[in-house]
Amino acid sequence: MIQSGNDCRRDHDESAFAAKLSELKQQGASVLVVGSVDSTYRNHLEQRLLGQSSIAPRRQIVVSTASDDVDTNLYPEQYRPESFVHIEYANQARCTQTAATTSEGGQSASTTATPSISADEPSTTTATDPVTAETLADVGITISEAIERFEDDARTLTPGEVRLGITTLMPFLETYGRETVFQFLHLINGRIRAVNGMGHIHLPVDENANIVSVLTPLFDATIELRERGDSCQERWTITSGDHTSGWLPMPRE
Repeated sequence: MIQSGNDCRRDHDESAFAAKLSELKQQGASVLVVGSVDSTYRNHLEQRLLGQSSIAPRRQIVVSTASDDVDTNLYPEQYRPESFVHIEYANQARCTQTAATTSEGGQSASTTATPSISADEPSTTTATDPVTAETLADVGITISEAIERFEDDARTLTPGEVRLGITTLMPFLETYGRETVFQFLHLINGRIRAVNGMGHIHLPVDENANIVSVLTPLFDATIELRERGDSCQERWTITSGDHTSGWLPMPRE
């Protein structure tokens, strides 16, 4: 791996890191992306982790919010509804009201979900027609239903074929608190690993923030992002052990 100058150097076993990362890709993995950087870089990484440049088959689920700065319009319109699901958490107005009555780290008063995709009714979702989810429970149910549909449609899902991207955890944390979000991530990460898929969850805060240390144990790896001049760097760290990539320039293509 190419590193960016002395600032990117760190003691690490590059071959061990590459081997562990390859293993995770085969058995399914969930990655936490941290760091507050320009949305241009987040957009780029989001598309890369979704495998948009790969010729291998991909079945993708993207969860965004109405106030998110990630440009979901960048997702190719030619994606077929059966292989691409865009879930938009659009409950911003209710979030403000709920947050006022939810204690820190506590459970929201309303957790009853109304599924956005019914197992008995095929989805008509397209890449430009998101499924609306009004609660965290809705988001979880819709993700699970999408994965179930992928499993039904495919004879065999190959490692890394299912890709889940959640563009930001911030609205969920602000509304439902750490404990509920922790439980949500535990379930979603388990679902992704069960189909040998790859999930990447974005938390656009400083990597030293307390919430990062709380959530990191739920993930197989962490990607830290930082800006340096007119470019962005990334560092991958495998949760189990000290395997790290060191700081690397983010690929432009």
